[in-house]
Amino acid sequence: MKIGLIGDSLTEGRPGVSFFKMLDNKLKDDTLVNLGKPVR
Repeated sequence: MKIGLIGDSLTEGRPGVSFFKMLDNKLKDDTLVNLGKPVR
């Protein structure tokens, strides 16, 4: 399954703290696309 993550900087991730990487590690059989963009 292909899953798109849409959100702000929390979705995008920061070095050492990435929601995307945590999900990517748990959902090995799925394709994740990180569309998080920081609010400026």
